[in-house]
Amino acid sequence: LMVFDSTRTNILTTYVSGNSYDGFNDIVFDNKNQLYVVGVSSSSNFPVTNTIGASFYQSAKGVGNDGIQMLFSDSLALLYSSYFGGNNHDAAFGISIDSKNRVYVVGDAQSTNLSVLDPMDGSYYNATNEGSYDGFLAEYDSLFNVRWVTYLGGSGTDRISDVRVTPNDHIFTVGWTESADHDTLDMGLGAYYNSSYGGVRD
Repeated sequence: LMVFDSTRTNILTTYVSGNSYDGFNDIVFDNKNQLYVVGVSSSSNFPVTNTIGASFYQSAKGVGNDGIQMLFSDSLALLYSSYFGGNNHDAAFGISIDSKNRVYVVGDAQSTNLSVLDPMDGSYYNATNEGSYDGFLAEYDSLFNVRWVTYLGGSGTDRISDVRVTPNDHIFTVGWTESADHDTLDMGLGAYYNSSYGGVRD
């Protein structure tokens, strides 16, 4: 993690890692200038902590790689750090925050036992990993209390690589699929739509 001030002077450079392969993939700031980070870790001793008392907290790595999600204060003190994974390889690739400071994390999962959650309010929900890898989308409040976690994908390999939220809190995800049976939906209103799987990877 490297930080530069407004004059492009390096004011912080630090390792954030354990005893194996680790990496950050995305960062975002909230309206309190707190830093949220997601990535992936193969380390069994990645620095984890839960000073904020979050309801979702995974202190031990699962099998293979796990996603990681972290929260730093505006002075870059580590407030929260957790694995996110299960019984196989998983990784977090993108993070975004909406107008109510709800946090959205996306990635891919080979695990069949992610901590999924159906909010029972009509939200899209799939509790099952349908293929080799599926994408996932997780929603938390600003203190990583879990609100919604779902798999996204078909019978092949799928990845959600990034997420953004509009000013009116519509959630956009992007990625790729190797699933010919991935769910499609035409919203109408002249929006671009193609229901046909075109090649090896779409």
